[in-house]
Amino acid sequence: MSLFTSASRLASYRGEASEDRALIVHAAPQTLVLALADGVGGRPGGGEAAQLAIETVEIEGAKLAKNGARLWPGFFRALDDALAAHTDAGQTTLIGLTLTSQKLVGASVGDSEAWWITSEGHFDITEAQRRKPHLGTAAAEPVAFALKLTSPGTLLLASDGLFKYTDPLAVTDAVRGAADVEAAADALVALASAPAGRFYDDLALILVRLDTIAPWTSFLHRFKAD
Repeated sequence: MSLFTSASRLASYRGEASEDRALIVHAAPQTLVLALADGVGGRPGGGEAAQLAIETVEIEGAKLAKNGARLWPGFFRALDDALAAHTDAGQTTLIGLTLTSQKLVGASVGDSEAWWITSEGHFDITEAQRRKPHLGTAAAEPVAFALKLTSPGTLLLASDGLFKYTDPLAVTDAVRGAADVEAAADALVALASAPAGRFYDDLALILVRLDTIAPWTSFLHRFKAD
């Protein structure tokens, strides 16, 4: 039985022309590889860059699941160079991470965000990331992150189409107040939408709820605390 329940959503003011992308890969037993990309607007190729970033994560998912802590930063740098050399790709943000029942590890570039949300509030996992240069410039500076999970919670990855138009309390309340991740995802999409159900920007989001922490992890945490 899986420890995770997950949901993802894409929405756009441009209908099917969104430049945001989201990916959930069940890469190994009790291990997910997640990626979220927001193609940079205002210049050509943003959607292509985001799509290529997501496809590359999917191809390398098994490797990233086994040794994400070591591989994610180098993966970002290689992807940055590949996108810069691509004839059709522009620039994109990217969050990529490996999630187990004990921890998450990954890296990010840009202004998309990853939060860990519990009954006590939220922790911005990507707070230290570099917003620019984006992937596709051959000059991006990915920032690695890691978080040990010691209590049940919900992981949220979302593009700035959510965070620019909502406040943190509304986001955390929507996630914590929902019966499941599908309902939480719908609530977040509603928060990000403009009147009449339109959107101010492209939106991509991923939610993963972890209801149970592996027993040995909780034991180790208590042991160290004592």
